[in-house]
Amino acid sequence: MLTIQLKATPAGSYNIFYLNLSTGMPSNFVDDIYQDSDGFVWISTHNGGLLRYDGYSYASFGLNGNPMISLRSNFCHNVVEDHYHRLWAAFEEGVQAIDMTGGVEADLKTTDDKVKKALDKAMNAACMSVYCDSKGCIWIIRFNEVVRIAFNADGTVSSVLTIEHNTKVPELGVADLDNDGSIYIGVNVRLTKISVKGNRLVATDLSKAYPQLTGTIIGSMVRWQGRTWFATNHGLYNSDRGNSGWHAGTPADALSHDVCTSLAVSADGKNLLIGTLCGVDVMDAGFHIVDRWTDKVAGGILSSPFVSIIRVLNGQTWIGTETGGVTQLVPRQLRVVNFVHDDANANTIAPGPVNSMYVAPNGDLWAGIVEGGLCLLRKGSNDFVHFTAANSSLPHNTVSVLTADKSGNLWIGTWGGGVAEMPLQSAGDIRPLVAGDGYAIDLLFVGAMAYDPYNDGIWIGANAGLFFYDLRSHRVREPFPDCRNINGAIGSLVTRDGHLLMGCVPGMVSVDIKKGPDKRGIFSYKRYVKKLDHPSVGALDKLTCFCQARDGSLWIGSNGYGLYHVKGSLDDTLNIHNYISDDGLANNSIKGIVEDGHGMLWIATEHGLSRLNPAVGTFSNFTESDGLLSNQFYFNGAVKGTGDVIALGSDRGLTVLNGINASNVHRGHLRLTSLKIGSVFALPGSGYIDKEVGQASKITLHESDRDVRLEFSALNFTGNEQGAYAYRLKGYDDKWTPVPPGEHSASFSMLPAGSYTFEVRYSSPLGTESDETVAVDVVVRPYFWKSWWFITIVLVALAFAARWFYKRKLLRMREKEAEQLYRPLEAALKESDEPGELQERIKEILKRQENYRQSQRKNLEADRKEAAEAKSGEEAFADRLLKVMEKTYMNSELDVQTIAKALGMSRSELSKRIHEEWGLTTTQFVRDYRLDMARQILKDNVADRNITEIAYRVGFNDPKYFTRCFSQRFGVKPSQFKA
Repeated sequence: MLTIQLKATPAGSYNIFYLNLSTGMPSNFVDDIYQDSDGFVWISTHNGGLLRYDGYSYASFGLNGNPMISLRSNFCHNVVEDHYHRLWAAFEEGVQAIDMTGGVEADLKTTDDKVKKALDKAMNAACMSVYCDSKGCIWIIRFNEVVRIAFNADGTVSSVLTIEHNTKVPELGVADLDNDGSIYIGVNVRLTKISVKGNRLVATDLSKAYPQLTGTIIGSMVRWQGRTWFATNHGLYNSDRGNSGWHAGTPADALSHDVCTSLAVSADGKNLLIGTLCGVDVMDAGFHIVDRWTDKVAGGILSSPFVSIIRVLNGQTWIGTETGGVTQLVPRQLRVVNFVHDDANANTIAPGPVNSMYVAPNGDLWAGIVEGGLCLLRKGSNDFVHFTAANSSLPHNTVSVLTADKSGNLWIGTWGGGVAEMPLQSAGDIRPLVAGDGYAIDLLFVGAMAYDPYNDGIWIGANAGLFFYDLRSHRVREPFPDCRNINGAIGSLVTRDGHLLMGCVPGMVSVDIKKGPDKRGIFSYKRYVKKLDHPSVGALDKLTCFCQARDGSLWIGSNGYGLYHVKGSLDDTLNIHNYISDDGLANNSIKGIVEDGHGMLWIATEHGLSRLNPAVGTFSNFTESDGLLSNQFYFNGAVKGTGDVIALGSDRGLTVLNGINASNVHRGHLRLTSLKIGSVFALPGSGYIDKEVGQASKITLHESDRDVRLEFSALNFTGNEQGAYAYRLKGYDDKWTPVPPGEHSASFSMLPAGSYTFEVRYSSPLGTESDETVAVDVVVRPYFWKSWWFITIVLVALAFAARWFYKRKLLRMREKEAEQLYRPLEAALKESDEPGELQERIKEILKRQENYRQSQRKNLEADRKEAAEAKSGEEAFADRLLKVMEKTYMNSELDVQTIAKALGMSRSELSKRIHEEWGLTTTQFVRDYRLDMARQILKDNVADRNITEIAYRVGFNDPKYFTRCFSQRFGVKPSQFKA
């Protein structure tokens, strides 16, 4: 979807989106635009068939556009929905009805054969359009007759009425202006009303009441300002008697072209939008043309001047054209006023980036400009007052920081000229600070300042260090021994518990100002130089801005590592959460943070403005296309004003934000829009779903389905960066997974057999409405050998087989024992003739057999003892190894030598034992242990950590390498993992 920024009025209050060949449409010739009751937008095209648009992508319906239904042709005139969830589409070849629930051609039932015959004739004759009146009847406008189709309460066709006309034109406008089920139409080249009387259609000629319309082709009709308006091929007319109409010509309020193709009333009802062959003319309530929307070639906003249809849908304006596709105008959500320098106007803001801002209690806004001095914008004014080194005592024209003390003085820090103060009640009375004691050079380049209410002084963060200016003694002093090593200061905050936070290079410093200095005049402080949430990785941080929310938690911006949320102590890393661009943040370089009156955070970044809803952790992002002056905000880029006002400083000037225009946000209707298995879309009747996926109650998958993708949309058509989605598969992973801005799908791989519930949640960009959630049951069928019936059969078969083998083996053993006993007895009987000697011989044989069995038992017992001792040794080794891993796996420096030393064995012996026990090398064992720990953390994730945090926590020092290893081991990326 392509976007531009509008500057014209009234179109300047809109974002513009273009739907055309370059964004995936198969044709740029648009005949009609229609929104159904589910919220989808249908685009009728020539050459490209019928398209269903969900705000992200198009589903194509045409001659060969959809596997489930083949429409009559790729030339679709228009569509309408009846009261029974059926979509009626008009083609030159006839009419076709689509069952929107099943996504197939509708089975139209009739009350009798006579009605069926009339319906078949009406459906299979060439037509120009279809229309649904206020009573739910469908009208088919053919080239020589008008057909009305009526229904019973259950949707059965009850009657088909026809009336002939003789109007050989390509298109006729139709409207149920009286909301009584009758239609107004321009048949026979005059305005006519067709209504039902008895069991037939009756045409009433209105040419005497509207003589100005006779001989014209009426393409569109609409009620506005108490009148009926008609778009014709000879200009625009209304229902006033004697009305001569509006036509193309030289007057300022003349139409841009005589051929008017479409009419629509603007969302606020104040304007009439008139589509012509030269664009859109905008008429006000005084019936004057006040604006013209032309094509981009002529410097306008439209994709093409040949307008075929205008629709106003939920506050948005959709304009279809014959050669440029669709131009969509979406009301901007931000209430912004931009101030940019104009060389021709001395009262505009000074040129250069806005480097500092301060909003006085009376609403006056002060802005410091790089090389532009100090500018004052008084409340209620659009003109700036300028103070520079040339017309005041400002020590330098680059004003880098502004702050105020309790006495109403504005303190001005400059980059190259030191510090100055000015009473806010005496604008321009600027007095440079006389530092004294040799501090003048140290305070030349100032990046941050803050007033200290506990010690009545100004903390000055300069390039040469951090200093304290005592307002009582008027002296500069060094607050602690290491203060000259606090360099590159930027951003500051005095917290409610009495700490000064100031960003520097590297990191930040926290000074306990509530406690105050000790007897030696030294303040307690602490430096934080490493990445706040994970200092053990060793990465140096650059913290730039601070905000304390109403709940007392801290929000800290980094110049590269995104946004930190500190819920407790700065030393408790487990309660510090890091948001980055992967979580939806516009950019990882933060320039300013402000909390508005609704508890929402506004984050100015190096590439766009983010709005965070802390309750759900979702972002909405705004750029120049939303009315901002620039996407690149400057240091100290956001400051809170009075009420809901937020001032934003950028590289191009100043933006004043007055909150969100709630009336401009269309909530839409969250729906599942498609199911994709591998590279193929699942359609109703395919075995996966029985209805269109948005209305299906169950999705049936198989364990062999390796790549499952569900797409969804809020159907509010407000742009890809607005609002936020999250999803979960309950029963598989109950934790919500946020969807990155611009994406609208969830993917799963290798789902195990089972029953789950897929849920998707949409958070409105307003952040004040309850989230919308939709759900569908998901059943994953197992491989047949995993099914209960197959497992039962196998177990029973195995039991019978085991019993048979056991009995067979026992019989053979008994036969063998008998044979072993019999043979010696047989030999003894043959060799001995004396009974006494025979008896002794038999006793000897039996004793020898018993000794043999005892010897076997002793050997078995010894073998069991030896195996038990070996197993005990193995368990002891495994226990010791796992205890070592539990203590050391988070150490990214862990190696084979460290583990071997902890276990008291050599490296080779360790490697041999690990390979014997687990079949792995030591390195593989350590890596798998860490990956398994990461898997468990992702499963529970009670601390709500992101992927980078988890990688560092389990001992990886490279998040990209961690992602690659995790994907190889588990077959899915960490960000998509479901435990």
